[in-house]
Amino acid sequence: MLISLLGLAEAAMTGALPDSLFHSEKTEEKMKPSQSITLLELFAQVYESKILHPPMPYNPDALFSARTRLALANGGAAEIQRLCSQFGLFGDFNEANLASKVEECIWVSTLLLAATGKEGRKPRLDFFLMHLVTSSLFLHPLFAVLEKPAHKVALLNAYVPVLVLITLTRGRPRINPELLMAYTDVPRPPVSAGNLPEPSGASLGNPRTDTDYNPWPAIIEAVQYHPDSHVPKTLRTLIFASQKYGDKAPGAAIGAFNRDSGAETHNGTGKMDGTIFTRAAGLVLETLGWVSYGQKAGGWDRTALGWDAAWDSGD
Repeated sequence: MLISLLGLAEAAMTGALPDSLFHSEKTEEKMKPSQSITLLELFAQVYESKILHPPMPYNPDALFSARTRLALANGGAAEIQRLCSQFGLFGDFNEANLASKVEECIWVSTLLLAATGKEGRKPRLDFFLMHLVTSSLFLHPLFAVLEKPAHKVALLNAYVPVLVLITLTRGRPRINPELLMAYTDVPRPPVSAGNLPEPSGASLGNPRTDTDYNPWPAIIEAVQYHPDSHVPKTLRTLIFASQKYGDKAPGAAIGAFNRDSGAETHNGTGKMDGTIFTRAAGLVLETLGWVSYGQKAGGWDRTALGWDAAWDSGD
């Protein structure tokens, strides 16, 4: 099942992951946490971990399988398991709690893809982090067909460590919600305003203005023609997320603030709102190309952008 989530392509590139990466019922029973931390809190700990730091020097030619081995070496697997054991469904099973965990996975996977660039640099989108976005959508239907709560818990307990592991193989890129929120929430195809039809006086609004414009019809229409199948699959998740969570107010994302200190879990999570999915969708098309409007198709980045050296070339 985990292979179906993350793709046969990635599964073919790696060996079996060690059992020590995943927390089990015995781990949960031993810890007996009063409540789960949020996924954003978990990733804050991932970024601060001294064990999970990216190995140096940066090797631009390293295979994904080699980066996986390095991430799991020297206590990495045990550290991932320790951190992820704080996140889950503890105590009485509750479908509402399960839905909130799925929501967190979709938010964080979107941030990992679209909020891990560099300020002042041309956006680049990581090919492997993209698969976290596409796979997160399938948690909903998979949980729906699993009848036993224990199996749903086991799937969640398997999925989250892989989110962390793949992030580490990309050099532990830090999410920057402020960067994502700086991108437009009204992405438009590359058509000049002068070429847009003038609404009649009877029109209920003017799509030329950002106030009246809904970007999703143009996005959905354009993505159908993209030659890279990963692009519509990524947009499929972002469309769903925008429909489900797009009305979230600033700071309302689960885990935006640390439950103990009240501080932002990451710089900008207090201002981050549900428009991140629209902003991410526009970023994907700007990076991969509005091909049906004449733009050349772009490409996913495979340099592992968490390492600063991966940014030494390019715009």
